[in-house]
Amino acid sequence: MGFGVSTQAGDERAAERALQRSDLAAVVFVPEEEEGVRAWVRDDAGEEPAELELDVEGSRDTFALRTAELLRGRLMPGPSPRGGSADDEGGATSASRFSISLGPSVIASSYAAALIGLTGDVSWSITERLALGPYLLVSLERGAWNAAPQHFSVRQLEGGAKARFALLEPDAELQVDLLGRVGLRSLSLRAESGPPPERTTGSLYGPTIGLGVGAAYSLSPWLSLGGDVTFVTGFPVWDAFTTNPDFGRGQQRRAEEAKPGPGPDFQWVTSLLLTARW
Repeated sequence: MGFGVSTQAGDERAAERALQRSDLAAVVFVPEEEEGVRAWVRDDAGEEPAELELDVEGSRDTFALRTAELLRGRLMPGPSPRGGSADDEGGATSASRFSISLGPSVIASSYAAALIGLTGDVSWSITERLALGPYLLVSLERGAWNAAPQHFSVRQLEGGAKARFALLEPDAELQVDLLGRVGLRSLSLRAESGPPPERTTGSLYGPTIGLGVGAAYSLSPWLSLGGDVTFVTGFPVWDAFTTNPDFGRGQQRRAEEAKPGPGPDFQWVTSLLLTARW
């Protein structure tokens, strides 16, 4: 009959919310007892759902056809005031598949003082629960470098790929996600002591991996507010420092002290995110 149909598990309340929080044309709830169905139609917002009881003497195929006829009568254009518009094309459409998130972050790490940053990501839902996309994290200020906090400050830039896996039903008002990401990080060091011509600068690069959890509450069908907490491990693999050849012993020593030691580093990234979906 021209319907596009998808199914998912959930209770009756979740079925009613699904129509309010997506662009579906109609939602049909089939209880576990299968004694009948209840159908909500977008154009009948505010009205009681249509109910259809299963005839114990009839076949399930006949009941399925009666359900489809009920939906067709409510969705297809026609003389009935309860009919759908021609734009519905008689089919249900899928829920939001793209999202953009943006918000402030606090970066607490083993290599530097806490930094205030800005983070954002773009996600594409490849299934009802799994979404993938790029992310970017940048510090908005410089912080003390722990190896030599009195003499050096650092700024961070990181980007890569991020995955979200929804733990709750996709149409739930409160959404909880498992997070995973891989990226490439750049740390920019700068000497804060001595006249500018004598300052040391340095850069540190390396891959990162992170695991975390996120939660968001829907403010509307297309907007939600939430936050992420992610534990990140970094693996510095290359560094380059530029120093003045006329440095004295003290300046050279401070430059050597600023270089990170071997082995991984660690950080916690806590973000407050506003997410738009469509």
